[in-house]
Amino acid sequence: MKTKNINEYSKMKTGNSDAKQSLQRSLNHLYIALMFGVLCYYILPFMCGLYFGGNKDIFVYILLYINTVYSFGACYFHAIKNGFKWYMPVAIGVFFIPSCLAFGYMSISLMALVYMVLGLFGSFSGNVVYRRKMGLSKGFMYWLRNRKKKKGKE
Repeated sequence: MKTKNINEYSKMKTGNSDAKQSLQRSLNHLYIALMFGVLCYYILPFMCGLYFGGNKDIFVYILLYINTVYSFGACYFHAIKNGFKWYMPVAIGVFFIPSCLAFGYMSISLMALVYMVLGLFGSFSGNVVYRRKMGLSKGFMYWLRNRKKKKGKE
């Protein structure tokens, strides 16, 4: 009886398809990004509220600078690893709404839309890098050159 090497077991077909594994990997990265969201949306404002005694200028600074950079950066890095996924910017925006309820600032709940738009922009930007990394896209100039060559052949 011949024993199998560990490499042979890893090459065996399992019940998971590539699409299912890609989705699971993408969701795992989403969970990691939302853990940083807990830090930016919940813990940081709470700690600043305790330390600065409820100074509203600190909350404005967190809303306009830290959270916007987080929403763009999280979606950008997620798209670099997994390509464009529509649910990432939506999750980042919706994840901010309970923060508004927790801190009692319902007037800033529209910032969730701003975070979604920034997340979409980050996802599209990261998707460009992902497609280049995977060799799926050569870029705009490559497309433009080949378009002119194709017109010349016809």
